Amino acid sequence: MTRAAAGLDPRAWLAWAAAAMLPPLLGRNPFPLAVTLLAVLAVRVAWSPTMRPVVPWPALVRLAVVFATISVVFNVLTVRAGDRVIVTLPNAIPLVGGELTLNAVVFGLLSGLALITLVLIGTTLGALLDWSATIRALPASVTTIAVAGAIACAGVGMTLRGFGF
Repeated sequence: MTRAAAGLDPRAWLAWAAAAMLPPLLGRNPFPLAVTLLAVLAVRVAWSPTMRPVVPWPALVRLAVVFATISVVFNVLTVRAGDRVIVTLPNAIPLVGGELTLNAVVFGLLSGLALITLVLIGTTLGALLDWSATIRALPASVTTIAVAGAIACAGVGMTLRGFGF
């Protein structure tokens, strides 16, 4: 019997994912984010022999770089907080005019790290969760939402391949 056949109850995986998603969703403190990322990576490594291939690692690394880059650029251009000014743009430029700060860069990097962690949690859950057992374990009133969620999660891999990741 393989680990997947004797695997954890789907509710245990859902509880793990919900608990792992809390730190990246609730804050940008680097220590809980780093610990959560390490825990998710540890789960991925421990369960890798039984994981279905959802997204290959090179695609996840490229996606992480894209997320971090977009997050940093967006935060630097829109966040007006901090005391470490990098450059000051003229106020005549709409939305981006003003002081661009190092604090916004750090916040952008932390936001990128949070997004990467959330994507890793989702892909880990998608690769390990037995969706049919999950839907059977849910009450009948949420079955429609569960089926829609399962279809959406199944489409993530195809969407990433479609964008060339």
